[in-house]
Amino acid sequence: MNKDHSMTNPARTARPFELLQRVLPLLAAALFAFACSPPALADAPGIGHVETMGEGEKTLILVPGLGCDWTVWRAFMERNKDRYTMHAITLAGFGDTPPPADPGHDEGTPWLDGAIAAIGAHIDAHGLDRPILVGHSLGGHLALRFAAERPGVLGGAVCVDGLPVFPLGIPIPADQREAFVNQNIAPQLRGMSDEMWAMQQRQSVEGMVRDEARRAELAAMILEPSREVTVRYLLELFKSDIVADLAQIADPALLIGAVPGENVPGAAQIAAMMREVWRDSEKASAHLRVVTLKNTGHFVMDDAPDRLDAMVRAFVAGEDVRPLGDDAR
Repeated sequence: MNKDHSMTNPARTARPFELLQRVLPLLAAALFAFACSPPALADAPGIGHVETMGEGEKTLILVPGLGCDWTVWRAFMERNKDRYTMHAITLAGFGDTPPPADPGHDEGTPWLDGAIAAIGAHIDAHGLDRPILVGHSLGGHLALRFAAERPGVLGGAVCVDGLPVFPLGIPIPADQREAFVNQNIAPQLRGMSDEMWAMQQRQSVEGMVRDEARRAELAAMILEPSREVTVRYLLELFKSDIVADLAQIADPALLIGAVPGENVPGAAQIAAMMREVWRDSEKASAHLRVVTLKNTGHFVMDDAPDRLDAMVRAFVAGEDVRPLGDDAR
């Protein structure tokens, strides 16, 4: 190992904030790991750190979810180091890296824009020839967005339980999402007490991964970050609706969706919302395929490592990725 320093339409009958309160905890455990130790250097301001592993012929760029550093991909990298050359990035502001500059306003998605630019700069700086971009959660959203905005640069994009748009409880046109988020969701997140915030994060991890020890690790990660960094990234994600942009994808793309088990509160309603987004996404792009993993937590790399590895392996090989057995929709 070495270090490279260099809505769509959700359920119409749901009350918006009741539904939001159900969805937020299931997203929140992927949000956090901002710490205060000295930063690692990277290629561009939107990336805080890059970890490389493996010497395989195919190159993968691995992007973690909100708040997580590159280590969420460590086990995947260890399992696949003989198959791929992997660059696992940490977005600026997570892990031990400083956040991007505060833009001083809530317009647009400047931090997500910076992440897209930084991934492109990393590809250029290292002369990577059509790498496969694999992202989890927020990282998956970025993988789809990068593929749509920069066709021909990637060999393919894999979105692991991320979405091109996150349901907010009521149908919101793409051009109205920013105003809705700034006026309704931002005050809720920023006005929440520290005690309520911490309680919500502790609860959220329960449905994200089955292994108890891993849940404890994620819970500890969740309570470490700068709240301002977490909230800004989250609000920018909630503002984003790139479903229509998926039509611009010219390279193979795969979305692996995790369907929570029935023991997760609100699982049926959440799964229904996700399936609607998945259907709209497949309709928008001729190059995007959606497959699902049943009874799987948000951290697919922990809950279903063998199935994830097999799907990525088939995708990289140019094979048709199909769910098997109980995972078939």
